Amino acid sequence: MTTVIISSNCAMWSHSVLLLAALASVLADTCPDGFTILSTNKCVKLVTEASKHSDATAYCTSLGGNLISVHSVIDNNAYQKLAAVSVTPYWLGIKCAQSGSPKSCLWDDQSGDAGKYNGFAPGFPLLEIGSCVYVPTNSSSAGKWLSGDCDAMILNFICETTPITNTCTFQYNGNCYYPSQSALSEQDAQSACQQECGNLVSIHSDEENNFVQSLFTTNSPTYIRIGAKHSNNQNSNYWIDGSSWDYDNIGYSNPNLGMCWSMALTNDTIPAGKWISSHCDTSLPFVCKRTVGTQCGATPGPTPAQCTSPMFLHNSGSFYSPNWPNSYLGDQYPCTYILDTPIGSLVQIQFPILNLDSQASISLYNHVEDSTPFLVLEANSASDQWYTSTTNTMRVVFQLCISHCLNDGANYNWKAEFKPSTAVTTQPPITVTPNPNNPSGCNSNIMAPGYISSPNYPNYYPSNALCRYHLSTTVGNRIKLDFGAIDTDQCCDYIYVQDGAFTGSPFIANISGTYPAHMKTFQSTSNLMLVTFKSSIYDNKDYTGFSANFCTIQI
Repeated sequence: MTTVIISSNCAMWSHSVLLLAALASVLADTCPDGFTILSTNKCVKLVTEASKHSDATAYCTSLGGNLISVHSVIDNNAYQKLAAVSVTPYWLGIKCAQSGSPKSCLWDDQSGDAGKYNGFAPGFPLLEIGSCVYVPTNSSSAGKWLSGDCDAMILNFICETTPITNTCTFQYNGNCYYPSQSALSEQDAQSACQQECGNLVSIHSDEENNFVQSLFTTNSPTYIRIGAKHSNNQNSNYWIDGSSWDYDNIGYSNPNLGMCWSMALTNDTIPAGKWISSHCDTSLPFVCKRTVGTQCGATPGPTPAQCTSPMFLHNSGSFYSPNWPNSYLGDQYPCTYILDTPIGSLVQIQFPILNLDSQASISLYNHVEDSTPFLVLEANSASDQWYTSTTNTMRVVFQLCISHCLNDGANYNWKAEFKPSTAVTTQPPITVTPNPNNPSGCNSNIMAPGYISSPNYPNYYPSNALCRYHLSTTVGNRIKLDFGAIDTDQCCDYIYVQDGAFTGSPFIANISGTYPAHMKTFQSTSNLMLVTFKSSIYDNKDYTGFSANFCTIQI
């Protein structure tokens, strides 16, 4: 079946590559290696190496895809059948912002919210449990959507991506070519090409040079950008896609004119088809190139034409102004981006490209709920500086001009990159309030040597339990923790061991399932250790929990 490319990744390219959206036709019938095609016409991959939600998201992104989004009963049933080979539940690519409101749950792949279709069990989503969503595979709740703790639960997951495209409109010698009449600088043009998993064009023969020249048949510009640059020593040249410099058609070389290269399409200073040195920041039309069949299931970041709802981004990555790489002017809505990195880290962000008009601003907030930003970026702000939040979350709000907006023809846009950094602030210890479902002593501070156990041990532990045990010994020594027999529901009940006294301390282990005594033994790197036991809301009539002894290791 032949269709016209209108996929989300092409929409993210937006108007930069006009001919791509208008002309390119593809045959979508195969999947990348490791993926299989479902009846939903999506390429999917089940991963049974259980992970936290953020790690699952990062893995899918590394494959050029996303955690799955589900928009129909057919989709839901297909994914459940795929995941049923394991008893471990699987994550969905969605996060919720409000209990009891599926419409507040937004899909990671920017495909909207869960208001029109969802499979939530009654009473869900429930943010008291967590903002992420998972699906059991073999219980009475199989196929239903439940709320889960994004950082505490370790589950299977499914990645999805779009089928590989095997043909393209402009094809030569195993490569696809995408000409754009939009004039951009070398940096912006290369960014646009990379969004489509390609690069500015490299040229390796007279025949390819003639082919590239022929791509502009109407309203031909005088010059176009190609993906060549002078080396820093100015004695050689290279292609930015990394291919070998085995051909050139130089008409005039002079690095004083600029470190980049352009091709003449009409007889001007040099004959048509010849190359000339040019400034990299000069805005020119350009050509992108990528190998036929290259999978491009996801772009480096979302680039919607307009912002109508918050966008949730995890771990690390890039995101862009609306209508990137063209100007964002004309958009009427502010854009909100919610960033989160692993617990124990801080969010760092920079803007390698920052071209704001005089009435636009980008505000950075330490918390999602903060009303006052810790920083506001404007037209004259530095574009190469890293900014750091005080937590592992950050809210970014891009405010556009509302009235009497400037329209001077300039290309206003920006690109943001974010990543986790090691926390430099000390988190306060947990203030423990005994859970009414647990017996006295479930939540406690204990000095070594000592003994801990799950509530009611060795009888069945209650549902919805949350026990935290702060273990400590004398300063300068270490703690050895030795578990007896462990018996918990592998689906949903967990024991977490952390190297320190804080909820943000590094994880030593996440334990779930059944293990014989003395199989799980751990040692801290300081005189403090935190053990947390958490059970699900489901009635437990099968599992006894755990016991553990701990003692001091003298250093």
